[in-house]
Amino acid sequence: MGKSKTKLAQICSCAIAATIAFSSSALATTVDVMVLYTDGITSRYGASVDSRINQVISVSNQVYSDSALNLQLRLVHSQKISYTDNNHPQTALEELSCDLTRFQTHNECNRGSAFSSVDSLRDQHGADMVVLMRPYKSAHNGVCGIAWVGGNGTNGDFSNKVWRETAMSVVGLDGPCADWVTSHELGHNMGLTHSSLQDARGGTYSWAWGHGKTNDFATIMGYAWVFGNDTRKAYNFSNPDLDCYGSPCGIPKNQAGAADAVAALKVVAPQIAAYTAATSGGGSDNGGGTPPPAGSPEQLKQIFIQEKETLAALKLVKDQKKQELLAAKTPYKEAHLVYKTALKAYQSALNKQQKYLDKVNVATAQYNASSGESLSYQQKLLAKVQKHTDAYNTATQVVNDTAQQLNAVTPAYQAALNAYNAAVTAFNTAKAAVVDQKVVVENAKQNYINSKA
Repeated sequence: MGKSKTKLAQICSCAIAATIAFSSSALATTVDVMVLYTDGITSRYGASVDSRINQVISVSNQVYSDSALNLQLRLVHSQKISYTDNNHPQTALEELSCDLTRFQTHNECNRGSAFSSVDSLRDQHGADMVVLMRPYKSAHNGVCGIAWVGGNGTNGDFSNKVWRETAMSVVGLDGPCADWVTSHELGHNMGLTHSSLQDARGGTYSWAWGHGKTNDFATIMGYAWVFGNDTRKAYNFSNPDLDCYGSPCGIPKNQAGAADAVAALKVVAPQIAAYTAATSGGGSDNGGGTPPPAGSPEQLKQIFIQEKETLAALKLVKDQKKQELLAAKTPYKEAHLVYKTALKAYQSALNKQQKYLDKVNVATAQYNASSGESLSYQQKLLAKVQKHTDAYNTATQVVNDTAQQLNAVTPAYQAALNAYNAAVTAFNTAKAAVVDQKVVVENAKQNYINSKA
């Protein structure tokens, strides 16, 4: 596993040797992909380059289908570039990508010179993700692919513009590298890490990673050999609702060791599909199409569709924030009950302490005023003072004990309260974003309707 020089993690997929059958299918969320390939790919496949790339895309789409995931990759453009096949994939990824640290601090994108046209090509063809494909070489040191982990630790929120710049991957073809490696690397871009045996936590969510069973199976994101020499590859993403060789393919999100990559992808994929405005073009470097004229019905239709996709993504984020709010509410209510009980006990103890202090003061005043009374009467008053003093001392000890109990439970209550308030704010923000986007969608719809009048 490689580590980047920025705060964003890089994950590599090592040599794997298996292929699967593939077929195409029409699915709900479409992510547009641009593939760049080197002279080495041209030399190996000649006139069949486009067919080979389409085959790899088809395998990825089959993986999504087999995962019960409504997601489809669409190849919108492929193009040959002049770049070496003989350096390590991590070097290639760093040159393909922006300098992410500088991008975050200065909003500047500095790519390697071979990839200077990536931004314009991406915008021209409406590509949400970019893949560099090269033939596998010994210089790759067993690494079949490498990619940034998108939305790392954000709980499914890909709204920060830096995540669009991390939608880059490098994939090796042939040799020890199977066709499903592309779906693995794009899985990283979509916020997934490997598995609990390889990584400290999942990617965008703590449970956004692969799953496996010792000497039995490992899903797409996990390395099979890590789970034992007899481990088989399950050609799907972790999903507790699916069967992998007789066992669940994942662990539900609310259980220990949770692994549910499909649940994460359902939230993330629509956001990635909205990274770049779709165009009417697509295909190889011999085509690609021309963007429709500004203000034309076709362009306004595309804008309308894009805004609807953005709305769908925001609704998923809102739903996720609602779930997080509900999840934060239970521990808050439990902590509040404990805190409320401790506070009530402390306040009751304070009231009793004050009650006995008042009695001590009254009895003391009576005793001090009894100097002219008989000795027996004075002794009686003094005994009364002592009685109330003893009761006051006992009440003071109860105050101290209940204060300690209150202090003990207060940090947990405050933490639960802060988490709940943060969840309320996040949900309200997401809800407001949906409301605002609905207005944007309605305006885009009306503009499109008016353009046809």
